[in-house]
Amino acid sequence: MNTDADELTVKRRKTARVVCIVAAVLVLLPCLGFNWMRAPRGADAGISLVFTSSGDESESNLNVVDMYNQYRSESDQILGTFAYAGIATLFFSVIAAGALAAAGGLAFKDKFIRTPIPLTTVALLALCLSLVSGCVFLGAIPKDIMSGGVGWPFFLYGAGVVTGLAGAQMLGKAYSEVRDPYWDGLDQTPGA
Repeated sequence: MNTDADELTVKRRKTARVVCIVAAVLVLLPCLGFNWMRAPRGADAGISLVFTSSGDESESNLNVVDMYNQYRSESDQILGTFAYAGIATLFFSVIAAGALAAAGGLAFKDKFIRTPIPLTTVALLALCLSLVSGCVFLGAIPKDIMSGGVGWPFFLYGAGVVTGLAGAQMLGKAYSEVRDPYWDGLDQTPGA
């Protein structure tokens, strides 16, 4: 094989390892209790994936929905969609970060798991599901509970997801089996 191609493969693997580890940190960090939705200016309140905080007090999002619905009529009650979407986002983010970190860590030892499912594939699926559930989380927060803006953790999380998607694909490609791009799968043995 060509020496330049070997050097390029080594560089691709190094880059993919680092990108996967950085993405794992960027995906997991915003999920650790930071407020994804912040209250309007001057108010010290916000909503994280699992908790709603106001000043020094915090309550789980599921309890906030229950407390809110206690004092409302049947027709005015809200759904807890955002609370369940926040839990799903956290769940899929932990899976994605774990798969990215494991794939990047194994790649530092020049190992790549292909069977039964590559870790990069698990990371890609979990990242896609977590991004969708994260957007549902923000979109489903009722204005009665919190009206405000999206906080910096969501944007950091989005950057982490995009980085993770790129890193998982880079790592999968760097450790893929090399095939001739012009091979059509037919046996073309001369003289046969």
